[in-house]
Amino acid sequence: MKYLSLFTAIFTLTLFAGCETSSRSSSDSSSASATGAEPIGKLYIEYNENNPEIRATGYNSLNNETDRFYYLKRNYEEVFKEELPEYELEFQRFPIKAPADATVLQLTFLSLRPPTRIELELRIWSKLKQGKEMNDFGITLSREVPQRPATSSSVDRDLDKIYSSSAKSIAEKVAGAL
Repeated sequence: MKYLSLFTAIFTLTLFAGCETSSRSSSDSSSASATGAEPIGKLYIEYNENNPEIRATGYNSLNNETDRFYYLKRNYEEVFKEELPEYELEFQRFPIKAPADATVLQLTFLSLRPPTRIELELRIWSKLKQGKEMNDFGITLSREVPQRPATSSSVDRDLDKIYSSSAKSIAEKVAGAL
């Protein structure tokens, strides 16, 4: 009898957790639908890396391109949904499959490194292609002073801050060009 009530409690918790997850995922479906407006267009965001020798350091321990892509995607998507809510966003790694006349923001990861013992520096080169027109925004340099001591949660927080700072700067440039 004791095991039956334990099983019932676990089943009920699992059922409620599943309902919460499905309702949350349906509410986060799109930035344009969250505002109630139809999207003006689709903005493709192409991620590429231009750094063949990335050393594993404390803040660059995400030592492969896939990890860095998903980290950038999460932070940029959050900022771009606020800055450019009228556009549907699609993040892809290089090479992307986009129509010839599509609006494509090319983000090239150059480096994430501590230039001094105090700072953390992120460099991303961005270009916006609209059909045959190209806007080169150059290299965006974002700097943050990480909090010490460096634990896994503080590293995540510091990386979120620096990627979000970079995304905000690039989103303002893109909004001015669109």
